[in-house]
Amino acid sequence: MYYKVDGEDYQIAVKDNGFEGSDPKAVIDWFNLNKDKDGVLISTVKYLKAWCDNLRNKMPSGLAMTILAVNAKNRIVLNQRDDITLKDILKEIKNTLNIKFECIVPATPYDNLFESYD
Repeated sequence: MYYKVDGEDYQIAVKDNGFEGSDPKAVIDWFNLNKDKDGVLISTVKYLKAWCDNLRNKMPSGLAMTILAVNAKNRIVLNQRDDITLKDILKEIKNTLNIKFECIVPATPYDNLFESYD
């Protein structure tokens, strides 16, 4: 549940914690600023989300995979072939997570989505 007070960020209800700042529109804006004009990133994110859905509870959320994919996309050269781009993005995600296992939401509240992972 969200609510907004004029001049302030959106607030989201958090179980046992009241309300905290949250800005889902900023995440959408961030994604739109980072996507490519050919739609390669969008296709890649769809593949990643389908893969996660297929494996269910063993995989990160769709939001986490989207953030990881965008961050990885910014460090590779996109290919027009979806299979090559998917492979390159997955390799970059693996390299990044091997260095630091975190996935920070790029907007308020800047949570680490992997904070509770073992």
